[in-house]
Amino acid sequence: MLTGIDLGELDSGDLSAAHRQVIEDGWTKTDDGALLLRGLLERYAGDLHAFHDVVALESAVNGRGVVDWDLPMDDARRRQPLVRRAFTFAYAALARAREQGFAVLALVSISRADTDEAPLTAYVTLYGVHPELPSYLADPASAREAVAEIGHADLPPRGAR
Repeated sequence: MLTGIDLGELDSGDLSAAHRQVIEDGWTKTDDGALLLRGLLERYAGDLHAFHDVVALESAVNGRGVVDWDLPMDDARRRQPLVRRAFTFAYAALARAREQGFAVLALVSISRADTDEAPLTAYVTLYGVHPELPSYLADPASAREAVAEIGHADLPPRGAR
């Protein structure tokens, strides 16, 4: 999925205006320790107390599909901008969390939509590092899509784009 895409060359131009605003709004920590993006939390309509642990809450609030309605449907022209958008959002959210002193992971997944056209789609899920709790994706090998889990160590050095 990453063939021909240099993740070191990502820049803020790959972020949608909505995702840029979410990054600017930053992170918050709830009383029970959940790390949530403020801009996504403000728009979340579900019951924040309905989850069995904070990782489940974080993944529900911080999990978002990557905007792709403006991209062509054919894989050859869709894959690169879709992957760039997903990783740019994930990296920006991780960098913002690091600035605020929060340990966060991002899961980027690329799969086919469950529609007749079945275009490639991307999803980014962000969740805190909670060593006492099971990971969001316990067995990455069991995933049915292309999946990358990235953390602060995977970010470009500070000061890089």
